[in-house]
Amino acid sequence: MGASSECLSMVSTACGRQLTSSITHGIVALFHDKRSHRERIYSTYQLQELAHERDKVEHFLASVVIVIFVYAVMWRRHAGLRLVAGTLVAAFLGCMKEAGDSLSLWPWCPPCAADAEDLIADGLGVLAAVILLLSWNLCAVALRRSTGYRTLRSPPDGELAEV
Repeated sequence: MGASSECLSMVSTACGRQLTSSITHGIVALFHDKRSHRERIYSTYQLQELAHERDKVEHFLASVVIVIFVYAVMWRRHAGLRLVAGTLVAAFLGCMKEAGDSLSLWPWCPPCAADAEDLIADGLGVLAAVILLLSWNLCAVALRRSTGYRTLRSPPDGELAEV
């Protein structure tokens, strides 16, 4: 009993010294900062605002990449089906991410919180990817038609004939 209480008192003393040391370092740093209180708060706010904007850009780009990835993976399917599948997958993953944020399921993100702006950024990313892919397909069709693109079909006797 005596040894454990001695050990406990040594640990609490060491922790107390460490806590006191970190508090004094924080106070010294606070008073050595030559900026005004308003400037310190404003710079902190700017960093938080920058992180907030970066998060929205990441949501937007992730949605674009997911739609294009699903579209590319399903390359043997009809273009409309590929587009719908990419849209649904990106929308589903965006909603699941926000549901996980609201339930604090992500261990790497302890202060995560669900945000409607994240869902809006996801939706805008999906919309941008759909517009990009539709434009790509329309340009490809127009290019084929303008160059006189023709398919080749082999007739029953084995010779190639233009259609």
